[in-house]
Amino acid sequence: MVEETVLYESAKSISGLIASGTLRAGERVPSVRRLSEQKIVFISTVIKAYEVLESRGLIEARPNAGFYVRHRVRMADEPRISKPPTAPRLVGVSALVQELLDVRRPDVVNFGAACPSHELMPTQKLQRTLASVSRRYPHLLTRHVLPPGRERA
Repeated sequence: MVEETVLYESAKSISGLIASGTLRAGERVPSVRRLSEQKIVFISTVIKAYEVLESRGLIEARPNAGFYVRHRVRMADEPRISKPPTAPRLVGVSALVQELLDVRRPDVVNFGAACPSHELMPTQKLQRTLASVSRRYPHLLTRHVLPPGRERA
């Protein structure tokens, strides 16, 4: 119980020094060992107090260097709360998607989509194969098979 009181008193005194400007952004706060000796408490108590201050965004730990007062973000730099419209709106991205997937430009190689040039496709062989399959298995033309597919026709 005494340790908890000391923990919160330590956190409160350091946060008071930061609020008053005695400890400024970027300055080192008292070391864990030094504060432990000053308050006559365990090192773990001071570490817990510093963790409380870290969770409040007042200080930050720097590896092998100790704890420092954190630079505060000014209110002007923080984003404003958005005010979305109350009525639903249609959101369309088709023009943007079309622009990104446009493979008709000869000066652009589109690596963002699996759309090879039509010249690279064996279109005549595909046409013959599709025609042959549709003649032999006409029922497949109107049947939809979900992934992973159908093993045999």
